[in-house]
Amino acid sequence: MLSAWRAQALEREHTSAEHIPYTAHVAARVIRTGPGDYLQAFRLGGASFESADDEQLNSWHERLNVLWRNLASPNIALWTHVIRRPERPTVAVTAGRGFVDILTARYRERLSSETLMVNDIYLAVLYRPLAGLTAGLASRLLARTSSGSPERELRDALEACAKLGQMVRASLARYEPEALGAYRYGDTWCSSLLEYLALLINGEWRRVPLPAGPLNEALATTRLLFGAETIEYRLPDATRAGAMLGIKEYPTPSVVGMYNRLLSAPFPLLLTQSFSFLSRAAGQALLQRQFHRMANAGDFAVSQAVELKEALDGLSSNEFVMGDHHFSLQVLADIEPAESEQADSWRLRELNDQVALARSLLADTGMTVAREDLAIEAAFWAQLPGNFAMRPRKAPLTSRNFAAMAPFHNYPLGRARGNH
Repeated sequence: MLSAWRAQALEREHTSAEHIPYTAHVAARVIRTGPGDYLQAFRLGGASFESADDEQLNSWHERLNVLWRNLASPNIALWTHVIRRPERPTVAVTAGRGFVDILTARYRERLSSETLMVNDIYLAVLYRPLAGLTAGLASRLLARTSSGSPERELRDALEACAKLGQMVRASLARYEPEALGAYRYGDTWCSSLLEYLALLINGEWRRVPLPAGPLNEALATTRLLFGAETIEYRLPDATRAGAMLGIKEYPTPSVVGMYNRLLSAPFPLLLTQSFSFLSRAAGQALLQRQFHRMANAGDFAVSQAVELKEALDGLSSNEFVMGDHHFSLQVLADIEPAESEQADSWRLRELNDQVALARSLLADTGMTVAREDLAIEAAFWAQLPGNFAMRPRKAPLTSRNFAAMAPFHNYPLGRARGNH
């Protein structure tokens, strides 16, 4: 009886590998996805915004907009992540130095009594050679008949990725980009690119050796449970809970650094944004359709009609480009295992308090925020770069707005070692 129940439970179980799109590490810094896209990622130190004046902030914003204009192609998509996490710094122990020993001991005591947080910023760039073709098997057949052998297709894709990487590193030099990829750790080859993706899935960092099999079967090491409004991470030594927030209505206007208050939030979080470029013709058709829809419906929002006309003029003048944008904010909290329904509601109190604070911080920007329930699983998997079909609440946006919503701002961060 018990074995039959377990068999039925296994049949209903969906593995994480089904939602992870990555297949192989085809180059030191490039991963290929199942649909045929190529992914590379960068860790950014970020730009110190607190000491910058308005002119400098606006200059950074416009330069980001120019970069996205130069990258704009239906074959390219972007994912950005801001991961706010607790950090426990270590201080070297000294001995036999008198006052130095006393100062070091008190400094270590103070650090251990405080919860220190850091912000990690990532940018993932996807090259999509099959974008625009029919999805699935037909796209792969069309690609192979048009481009020749799979070896040539891979070589051309890696060359395109190399050019993209060079442009991104050069244009984002002020943000201190570090390309993620394979590295040697002792006698083992590991990958910081896989560690970044595993962090998005498992909610904790771990070193990831290069696997011999498919990547999607090796990255997930945490048991994930999706409830009505909550995600539960069952780690080997802890249990965490997460809640997903999405944009129900975008703010007007988009202000540079509108999410900067999240960089000092007193709780861990994962802020995800994606931007897949549209062709100019598709962007113009979208704006024209919206303008005619308002006119035919007798909508008296005159200011919106004027803004649509200005947007059409700006798009035609190449002042910006258009793309499909999606946003999610995952709020995280450590919880204790539940022993009863009453205890279950009690242990989520900290998470719900932090969600309320996050909603107030987002509401200050002028946006309307919704807590994901039916789409919570899709919102979670949409955090993974390349999961285009999973993105909930997708909306068209200009590159200028995207540059304001993802400005790569951060607080200055010192080095743990190598300072002398």
